[in-house]
Amino acid sequence: MDVELPSLTVGTVLNVQTRNSAYRVVVLDGKRRLVAVQGGSVFSHEVVTRFNGSSIGGSAIRVGWMGVGSCLEFAAGPQVVITSPVRSIQVEEPVLAAKAG
Repeated sequence: MDVELPSLTVGTVLNVQTRNSAYRVVVLDGKRRLVAVQGGSVFSHEVVTRFNGSSIGGSAIRVGWMGVGSCLEFAAGPQVVITSPVRSIQVEEPVLAAKAG
């Protein structure tokens, strides 16, 4: 599965399993690539980060995209975190509250 972060609705949850860890990524602003991420050894609690994108080996990064086999890159202030390769991505669309009326 491939995901283009800028196309996702605010509140969408991505459950990402990498080779070494599991991450819960909540979209805060898809166009600006702002997410809240928790998981792995670095994000023991939820942290607001910028999702830079991902790469499949090498230094070229595909901005705002994630897919199976790629390594994700998150920027939390000056710290850049790169994950092990993605094994699966599960997308949970946000539940919109019903309008009263």
